[in-house]
Amino acid sequence: FAAEVAEGELIPDGANVAAYVGALAASLGTMVASLTIGHKAEDEAALQRILEQLEELGEDLKLAVDEESESSASVLHAIALPRDTDGEKLARTTAIEEATKNAVAVPLRVSQNAMEVLELLSDLSQIGDPRVFADMVTGAQMALAAMRGASYHILCHLLSIKDEDFNRFRRAELSDLVTRGQEIADDIEMLFFRVYPR
Repeated sequence: FAAEVAEGELIPDGANVAAYVGALAASLGTMVASLTIGHKAEDEAALQRILEQLEELGEDLKLAVDEESESSASVLHAIALPRDTDGEKLARTTAIEEATKNAVAVPLRVSQNAMEVLELLSDLSQIGDPRVFADMVTGAQMALAAMRGASYHILCHLLSIKDEDFNRFRRAELSDLVTRGQEIADDIEMLFFRVYPR
């Protein structure tokens, strides 16, 4: 995947990478939960729930890697439409607006899934095996990076969308997600440094 990104093509791009990083964050959480199950009888049910949710989120984030390529290709296709006549220009403008709005959906889902991964890692930080805490805090930072990366791509899309209500709603949603995500990642990191001082 890294070699594919480095090829110098427009697709895959940072939004694909954000989804992939989110999947890796979920995988690290899954690893921590798996290694903790069987060692804390009082937390088995919670650990199993966290494990199952992280696995589901990881699968969805992996799907988003390819879905992001498809939505980016749709935008590029709309941009390439002919624009010789007034009718073609109008059709092209409308197609770009719709394709770009649709292209927001996948990175938004990546941001939302990354937030869910962070919330589950926060739960896991209270009951997970301290021997793999470094993996958990790494997963939290990766989930935050996934959320931020997806958000950056959404903001780029929003710049070319003329629908002000759509823009305003999405910007507010992103701001809330990233702010809350940063808080959760910081809390997990502070807990790590309490256990393993700098």
